[in-house]
Amino acid sequence: MTEFGINMTIYGSGIRRVLIGNAQNMGARPYQEDSFGFTELSDSVADGKGFMAIVADGMGGLTDSGQISSYAVDFLIERFKGYDSSFSADMWLDETVRSLNYSASAMKTGGGSTLAAVLCSRKGIYWCCVGDSRIYLLRRGMLYMLSEDGDYFTELLNGVLREEISYAEAEEDDRKTALTSYIGSGKEIEPEINKRPLLPEAGDTLLICSDGVYNALEERELAEILKEAPGRAAAGIERSVLEMSFSNQDNFTAVILKYE
Repeated sequence: MTEFGINMTIYGSGIRRVLIGNAQNMGARPYQEDSFGFTELSDSVADGKGFMAIVADGMGGLTDSGQISSYAVDFLIERFKGYDSSFSADMWLDETVRSLNYSASAMKTGGGSTLAAVLCSRKGIYWCCVGDSRIYLLRRGMLYMLSEDGDYFTELLNGVLREEISYAEAEEDDRKTALTSYIGSGKEIEPEINKRPLLPEAGDTLLICSDGVYNALEERELAEILKEAPGRAAAGIERSVLEMSFSNQDNFTAVILKYE
């Protein structure tokens, strides 16, 4: 676990500093297929074009998925070096992640990866998700899930809203955990990206995580843990997941950003 801070001003808010914490663990698996990373975090860069925090979860059951998740993180970090903050952040994210998917698919490893990334700029916060890694916001003690899972269960729930199937039928569907979108799929993807920046409030905390976190801990537990400073919160998530002692515990990764 680590914790560090960078000075950064976000327009229209009282934010002057961002604290960052992270934790990662293999769980009960014999290898690590999660990857995470950050773009340059010097004060001068952050106060200019901002920074990115990225989590990618290699999909179990596919070949070389750890390679794809690592490639996804490295790809975004490298592309961000050429990012022009005067350009629309949401359009840049969309174009970049589509290029990532095309490039990863061309590798033909047979692997795949989810992606959850946050771009924190002076204009506010943009996020991008592909698959079922998630982004949460803790604001004034309440935990909100900002992202939407790119899995078949989400499609089933839409069917419930349209009254095409019952919720019980959705819950019982064997395909509900299957991803409908992921990096390296060889198919066109539609990255989930917010079009307008989220303006953070002092005390806001973002959690970027792989499914090994939220499948192990309930949202009420996460909300309580995230009230701590990022480093302690990251350590708390790791400790709490491991205390569950699940025999099939997946790899898990948590990156935490707190705005001051």
